[in-house]
Parts: sequence; structure tokens; C-alpha cells
Amino acid sequence: MTKALAYPKLSDEAIHKLCHLLRETDQVARHNVTHDNDRKSTLDESGNPIAGRFCRGGPFGALMAIVYNGDKVEVVGRPRGNNVIGSGIASRHAEDQSMQPDHYQLLATRLTDLKHRGISPMVVAVSSGQSCTTCHAKQEIMARQLVERGLLARNSFLVLYGATYDDTFKIAQFYDAQYADAMIYFSLKPEDRNNLIQHKRVGLDSVPEAVQQILKEAVAPTVVVVCKGQVYVKAYDTRSDNDPFSTPEVNAIRGACLRNKEEGAPFPWTVAGELYTTTQEIGPLLFGEAGWTKINTINSVVMPKNLRDKQFEILETPDLNNTTFLKIVAQGYDCSGAAIRVVRDEQFVNTAQPKWAEMLAVNGEQLYNGAVVAPEVEAMRDEYTCYRFAAPDIRAAGRLIAQKPTPLDRLAR
Repeated sequence: MTKALAYPKLSDEAIHKLCHLLRETDQVARHNVTHDNDRKSTLDESGNPIAGRFCRGGPFGALMAIVYNGDKVEVVGRPRGNNVIGSGIASRHAEDQSMQPDHYQLLATRLTDLKHRGISPMVVAVSSGQSCTTCHAKQEIMARQLVERGLLARNSFLVLYGATYDDTFKIAQFYDAQYADAMIYFSLKPEDRNNLIQHKRVGLDSVPEAVQQILKEAVAPTVVVVCKGQVYVKAYDTRSDNDPFSTPEVNAIRGACLRNKEEGAPFPWTVAGELYTTTQEIGPLLFGEAGWTKINTINSVVMPKNLRDKQFEILETPDLNNTTFLKIVAQGYDCSGAAIRVVRDEQFVNTAQPKWAEMLAVNGEQLYNGAVVAPEVEAMRDEYTCYRFAAPDIRAAGRLIAQKPTPLDRLAR
């Protein structure tokens, strides 16, 4: 038997309220797919999608909540929907939008207030759909930072979702499970040629001259994206107390998407380029962001001895090196080293994704869902992914017993 994980205990009333909030995220998701970026309806008078009208983003909604004193549940800020189409950035998923700096500041302020009152709260990230590995990594980073800041006790960050990977694939064509497959494969075989993203360690003298010059002159961590035969974007670390996600690598990827959008690219979230960084270890946040954006190569540049002061290393979360952090996220929901606990509502009724499917059918569209993994990577699903990323029902939270060993547990031994 594996060691039982510690799950936050929830009262029946709190569970009822959180499941109600989950239904609200579905309503936000439904609004998201029935309105465009100017908030105009994409439906006709009969409620059917209008051909040629496209929505603001995908059929997902998310919010942040706090639970305390047994059954008190507060929403932080407001629910938000997916904004990939509106922003042009591949990772602007609903969960990402609910963790933006304005919401993060509201959350930290409220947690500080509760701490001063001697109250130990729980944070719950509520999402209408199961989080992709990129958002999963962000939830892990947020939980770890809140613990480090003394605003949250360990094992007090819960993620609640509705539609599963299988649901979103069968109904809405979103193939998010492949990104879990890809991260698992990379964590087990980082040098394999079948990986979604190739990670290469290269000497400074082997990179394009323009990149060499930028890295030689850097006074802080600097990342470069080369696309279309040129330096497309260079970016820096802009993380803060209310934004723990804007590493230089993430900023470079976002910047490439935004430049695509400014230049009128029809699908700005597709960046077929290479990324150059002096960070030597790949974390789950960088791996996930790059995968969604079709950046297929991450080059870790090894600076020469006379420029070792330019060998800037970026940690995605301060308490772990990037390789260890990636393995924790790739291990999934039963990992004892995880900072979050994940549950689902098995009674969730999914209304937004069927409406999204109608819109795709009316417009004759095929869904863009990032890069496509190799068959060898996809084979991870039956052996690992379906076990690692399977969550228990929220009604069992706090009453879970040790589960049977998964293939991962046996491998770890």
C-alpha cells in the first residue's frame, strides 16, 4: 500500500458551496464561447452559433476561493474564462486568468487578514475543466509561494475541477492529456528524440551571433526566442510577490505570441522557433508553456569560464531545482512531494463544451491544440497518465485511505 496523502478536510456545507461555484465556472465558460472579444453574442435568436463569428476563448472558466471556519466560502475577485483567442497567447487558460496579479494580490491580502485574526484558511482553485500541466505547474508554484510567505499552511491548497481530460477531448476536441503524456515522457527520458520538446546544452560559440551578443551583455537573466531566422524576442525576469510566473523564459514565449499578433498572424499562439536560455534545467512551467506554443527546441547555453558571471540560473519555484519540480508535476496527483491536492466533482454537468462543439461544427473548424506528440509519447497514457492524473471525488476529501500502488509507485521503488 502507498502512504495515504493528506487532503484538506471539508464540511458537507463547504463541499456543497464549492460544487455550486464549479457550476458558476461552467456558466462563465458558456458565456465565453457564446460571446466575442467585444462582448457581442455569437448566437442567433434561436441560440445557434452564427457561421463566421468566433468567441473570445475556449469553453473553460475558473476562479479562486477561500474556505475557513468550517463552511465559510469566499470567492476571490471574480470568475474568469479562457482568453487564448482574445489575447493571442497560447497559455491564457481560464486558470491562468484566475491567477493574474490582481487576483493574486486580493488573495494575499485576504489571507493576511485571516492570519492576523488567527484563522487558518484553505485556498481552492475551481475550474470547469481539468487543468493542463502548465496550469497545474502554476497552481503548484502559487501554493508553494503562499506557504513560503507564511500565508497558508502546508496541504491547504486544493484544486477542484469538473470535466476530465477525456470529457474535453470527446466533446470539445481539446487533447490536453497529451501534454501530461509529454511531461511524463520527458521526466523519464529527457534526452529521447521522441520528446515533444528537444532540450539541448550548447556552447556559447555555437549559437547565432546575435544571441551570443545579447547573452554576453546581459546583466540579469535574459532569454531569447529565435524565429523566422531572426532574434524575435528577448525577455527578462519580471516576477513579483503577486506574479510568481513571469520568468524570463515565460515572458519570451508570451512576447513571441504578442509579436505574432501585432504582425497580423492568423494564429499568433503558434511560435515555430527556438528558445535560448542560460538556465540549465527545464522546469514544468517552461516545458508546458513551450509545448502549447510549438517551440520545439530549448537551448541551454553553457557560458565559457570567462563569462561564468553570465551563467544565470532561473528556479521556477524557490524550494526546488527545476528537474525535481518537473518530476513532481509529472508524477501527478498522488505525489507526496506535491504542494496541492486535486479533486473533481463526479456529478458535474458540462454545458459549455457542447456549445463549443456546436460552434466548431458550424464554422467547419478543426481545433488547434498545440503540437502533436509522438506515438511513443502518447503510449504513456495507458501505463502512466490515466493513473497519475486521476482525481478522487470531492465528497471523499478528508476521508481518503491509501490507494493501491500505481505503475509509477512500483517504478519508484
